[in-house]
Amino acid sequence: MRLSRIEFDGYRNLTDAIEFSHPISVLVGANNSGKSNIIDALRMTLMPFSGWPLKVRRDDFNHGGTGDPVVGSLTITARFENLDLEQSGRMITALDGAVDRAAMHFHAELPDIGQPRGRYLGGKAMSPDLEEWARSSVTYTYLPPLRDAEDDLRPGRSNRLIELIAALTGDGSDRALILDIAKKANSDLSEVESLKKSRSRIQDRLTSMSGAGSAQNAELLFTEPLFERVLATLGVRVGDDLPLAMSQNGLGMNNILYMAVLLAGLTYESDSSLHLLLVEEPEAHLHPQMQDLLMRFLEKEVSNRNDVQVIVTTHSPNITSSAQVERITSLSKTSGRVNAKSIAQMGLKDDELQYLARFLDVTKASLLFSRAVILVEGISEQLVIPLLASELDPPVSLLEKSVTVINIGGLAFGPFAALYDDNRLLNRCAIISDADPPKAADTVSVEEFDSELEASGDMVILHGDDPLDTLAATASSSVGDQPDPILSSTAQKLVNSENERRHVFLSARTFEYDLVVAGNWEWCISALKLIKPRVAKWLDENQDLDTIEKKAAALLDAVDGVKGRFAQALTKTLALTKEAGHVVHVPAYIRDAIAFACGTDESSSSE
Repeated sequence: MRLSRIEFDGYRNLTDAIEFSHPISVLVGANNSGKSNIIDALRMTLMPFSGWPLKVRRDDFNHGGTGDPVVGSLTITARFENLDLEQSGRMITALDGAVDRAAMHFHAELPDIGQPRGRYLGGKAMSPDLEEWARSSVTYTYLPPLRDAEDDLRPGRSNRLIELIAALTGDGSDRALILDIAKKANSDLSEVESLKKSRSRIQDRLTSMSGAGSAQNAELLFTEPLFERVLATLGVRVGDDLPLAMSQNGLGMNNILYMAVLLAGLTYESDSSLHLLLVEEPEAHLHPQMQDLLMRFLEKEVSNRNDVQVIVTTHSPNITSSAQVERITSLSKTSGRVNAKSIAQMGLKDDELQYLARFLDVTKASLLFSRAVILVEGISEQLVIPLLASELDPPVSLLEKSVTVINIGGLAFGPFAALYDDNRLLNRCAIISDADPPKAADTVSVEEFDSELEASGDMVILHGDDPLDTLAATASSSVGDQPDPILSSTAQKLVNSENERRHVFLSARTFEYDLVVAGNWEWCISALKLIKPRVAKWLDENQDLDTIEKKAAALLDAVDGVKGRFAQALTKTLALTKEAGHVVHVPAYIRDAIAFACGTDESSSSE
């Protein structure tokens, strides 16, 4: 049996049904996107393994952003599938139109005064006769964010070790052996002279204060010789060399220890047919490698089990990238409404899913936490575009707008862009790419010249010719009055793939070329001086580069092979360029892409 989905009517800001994968679902999204609301809905509808379910409050009724409820009732429905015959018999009052499907509903009415109260209903007909035996077939354990693992594992009646050890011992000989050890410990302690004297003095004063007729017997015991009381005194320890008390360990290790105890206990739980482990923000206190290991462990621990299902909420790109892509559900909020999209339910092609599985790394996974994304070809655009946004009038902070620039590392936009098709992710996706028009064949690269120059010292003349003169001639012959460039086939395919949420913005040639043509020659030369000072000096002084197009073509050749370093140099020289009185100009296609991603373009008014 598995939890397949949960549905909402009038509950907080949730309207979309949430699909769950088995055995693990990872709910990702920005803050306030509805992740905790989903976990609370499950806690309100299902039965906890221990303790009481979450109680319904007035705040749980949808208030439409006004603060006051705008509905008079709420209903949460949890749906289950793949029931076997035994589970169907147990959940007969919750069957949902078929013998292998079930549904449990939580319904509450909003009273005029006081707190609301809910009731549990079962099956397709929402019958009020949902049996307790059916409800107890699905239980959950909840791990809150920033949990106090030390407190949860502290010796006492709520000690999670009790459940694990009690399940393993059963009614067998180990139970009697544990009690015998406790009794012997008490007996041995009672023979210690200092303890004898302590007990005698306590007993004398107790008798004197309460009177001989009402006196009680005092004993000093290691523990009361009852099975559950003995187990309650146990504490778990962990350490690099010697096991240490939890108070002597870090928060991260204590949380890992707590989850280890919890999962070990779930292994031997037999009362319920399905147990849900609800984990909010497992990344709390864990370094990135530990987050990765945790997700891999959870996947391995429950992959072959039908009685345990894990639902995780996270803000961590590490957790997200460690999970299998088909486990991920992305949550976003538009106009106060939460949108939930499961990657497994998006209808992506197998090759697209496989590509995402390979390349949805920590950096690219951040697109699932953003309100909008700008996909770019390389590191240059990724580093410089946020700077260009800050130079707009008025300035734009992509960080504050929750817009992420993602470096695809080439032209493989397809699998990532496919996430923004209809009925998939509803956020905006701006794709910035090169038009890549055909180039002249016979060119001499400044990069080639620069490498030879460095190898030969101060020699300028190579092979009897000046390669810089050749470069200038090449630039003069390859630019000038030309018709509008013909798009490459790749660029044309990108343009043809546009939809309401996904727009494509193309450079006239390439990013660095267009940066110069837009009017940033001084900035680009300042940056080039940091990595190729002699080439930068020659370009800046060469009289043959008498048009901006010639300068752009020459600089493009100069940075070929070092675009990443050049982009870093641009970030370092931006402030100096502005101090020198030069204005930074944003290429039109970059400006349009930023406006689209931020929702400030003309199309935003129609949405």
